[in-house]
Amino acid sequence: MKKKEINENNIKISDLRRKTHIYCLVLCVLLAIFGGLLVKSLMTKQTQSVDISESGKIDYTVALRPNNFYDNINISSSENDKVTSFISNLIKNIDLDINYKIDASKSANGKIDYEVYGLLNIVNSDTDELFYNKRFELSGPTSIKLEDGKNIIKKSISINYAEYDKIAKQFADFKVNADSELKVIVDIKKDISSSNYSLDGINSAQKLAISIPLNINAVTLDMKDANFRNSFTIGRNDLFNNETMAFFVPSFIVLAIAIIFAIEIALKVHAISKITSGYDKTLKRIMKEYDRLIVETKTAPDFSHLDQKTVTSFEELLDARDSIHRPINFYEKSAHTMAYFYIRVDKIVYIYKLSENSINA
Repeated sequence: MKKKEINENNIKISDLRRKTHIYCLVLCVLLAIFGGLLVKSLMTKQTQSVDISESGKIDYTVALRPNNFYDNINISSSENDKVTSFISNLIKNIDLDINYKIDASKSANGKIDYEVYGLLNIVNSDTDELFYNKRFELSGPTSIKLEDGKNIIKKSISINYAEYDKIAKQFADFKVNADSELKVIVDIKKDISSSNYSLDGINSAQKLAISIPLNINAVTLDMKDANFRNSFTIGRNDLFNNETMAFFVPSFIVLAIAIIFAIEIALKVHAISKITSGYDKTLKRIMKEYDRLIVETKTAPDFSHLDQKTVTSFEELLDARDSIHRPINFYEKSAHTMAYFYIRVDKIVYIYKLSENSINA
């Protein structure tokens, strides 16, 4: 290859590499913009939604028969946190105050249906198998419409403890080992939508419950299911609405431009691979003609502690080799860019650096 042709190829390769680097930088910027717009479109908060919160609670007041132990014969859970167990023979009534509240962030339509009932359960103490079960209607089904997205239910139920305790004690006359309880359940069903915002609705149920032991000397009310608090959102999950499309469409326009730049980069890399540089041409010739004299190494040489003798051509290194009778070592420092041919003799090393600059010099 003539020197003029080598110079022309080197200029072409240098120009293509410079453009490739610029295109890679632009591609990275475009992909970053695409990613940002796409994430923004997916994270954009839907405006067509209604946030709803609800809470429910059962409070009790145990009305005791006149006795010599309690000064206050009406003990309320909302006012007292010390007395939690009661002597069953002193209990007259257990009054339950049921409170339920629902609140929507925007106007919502719908209704709340609820009913209160008791389940008297008698189970085998040893196997937990059910001996007896009966349902008692304490408050029939009631339906209430939502007003301005809000609703409050307040209901009071009085439980005649002796009435249900009597049933459990009659069963105990059969001399079986059994546990008895009256479980009061508030069954609340929601049917909510928002026609003002064209939203999908929600239809779900929630329960409040309190368990009252029967046929037992000391009564401790089980309140673990006597309150709850929830929050949820109703809405249409429209991926392609006006807010998301404002980011979604530009993101794919940017992606299309990025693909064009990626194609251009691939074409330029392919073009570079088709052009043989002076470095590659010279290296190929040397390795072909003098392969038997050259030893290729995989470890980078360290010349810092040696007396370095630099030669200007491979032919001069050959002359040195003929005088010294040592093999020529080869190490390519950077592919297609720079390589070392060297001969080491004790503390002296003879080096030929092959590069585009050395060829063009």
